[in-house]
Amino acid sequence: MKKTIVIMATALALVGCRENPFFAEWDTPYGIPPFEKIKVGDYIPAVEEGIRQQNEEISAIVNCAEAPTFENTVAALDLSGGLLEKVEGVLFNLSETDGTPELQRVVEKVIPMVSQHSSNIYLNSSLFERVQKVYADSEFARESGCEDCGAALSREQQMLLDKVYRAFVANGVALDSLKQDRMRQINSSLASLEQTFGTNLLAENNAFAAEFGISISQYAATMGSCSNRELREKMFRAYSTRGANGGATDNREIIMKILSLRQEKARLLGYDTPAAFILSDKMAGTPEAVDSFLETIITPAVAKAREELVDCRRLWIKTSPTGCFLRGAACSLGTGLIIQSVCVKTNTTSTRLRHVHISRWRMSVRVYSRQPPSSTASASSLLKALRNITRTWKYSVFLTLQTEVFWEYSPPTTILAEQNAEERG
Repeated sequence: MKKTIVIMATALALVGCRENPFFAEWDTPYGIPPFEKIKVGDYIPAVEEGIRQQNEEISAIVNCAEAPTFENTVAALDLSGGLLEKVEGVLFNLSETDGTPELQRVVEKVIPMVSQHSSNIYLNSSLFERVQKVYADSEFARESGCEDCGAALSREQQMLLDKVYRAFVANGVALDSLKQDRMRQINSSLASLEQTFGTNLLAENNAFAAEFGISISQYAATMGSCSNRELREKMFRAYSTRGANGGATDNREIIMKILSLRQEKARLLGYDTPAAFILSDKMAGTPEAVDSFLETIITPAVAKAREELVDCRRLWIKTSPTGCFLRGAACSLGTGLIIQSVCVKTNTTSTRLRHVHISRWRMSVRVYSRQPPSSTASASSLLKALRNITRTWKYSVFLTLQTEVFWEYSPPTTILAEQNAEERG
């Protein structure tokens, strides 16, 4: 009995003394994480230790008796937090790609911890004073053309210095204490909301994969090769409405909260919009510059798209045995729906519909057919096909509308000529 107790105690001691994989050097190919050794319970202790270690490293920088230099301030700050970065790299990548409920609960606990830690660093006025001194010395060296003085930096060093300096400013180090407190709250809320957004999107992606048997990364390739039109439409609608289907994974309210907080953050930092804040250190510089650049692209892009649309129409008219083709735009159903151009094929006739006006009370259709209507059955077939199409549009009100049909014969060559004329016009 005593021997059994000793064995059990030894086993428990060995389990309790198990080394956290994050505290050891990873002797793996290319230094990749040893995923098979990492347990869910390893993350929070590693994060806490990582924060503690970086705080010590920050204190050493702030309390350094030597004058601030790139090496003892900027480089030292950049190299700090190695353990924390190591843990975050594994935790957040796994949670966003192969997350489990247990892992998501860990992330929910870690997010506020690392957000507060980041704010403590970038709102540390003593640390910023040292960075600011290095930045000022570097600016003076650049303006004076002094390449041999101690403040002169290499291109890579200057880029890192600029990045670190901007990070302090962007996190509100120059704000008064009240605004800094609000900035902490905003940063913490944004971190939590953005993580929730990602978690919800992952759940939606997994639901998409379960329904269609393909991962999100395969969506574009599948849409380009799938010949089943109904399946393509179903996939498109599922893909484009991820996070907007109601329920626990709906992201619409989260998006609005994120936008509101980003707007408030931009205003605190002296910018009119989040876009102006984000672009302030980018090559474009301002939202107006981006808009101007895009305007030079839109016109030729639309012209090219119209050329390709003409080719698609020709191919459809010549090769499609069944189905329908819809072109144009629609106004609000409250005042009526206007379709610029519709094609319908039935078993008895091949037609092209134009000038369709659907109001609350009446639907008028002018038809150009590839062959003359031979009987009333053709008209009946056309109306049946048209009603089937309206069902796919999901406007059931169409089914109760009174319908008028004006039928005119027009051979395929005429239809193509009309298309060309429309595009030229």
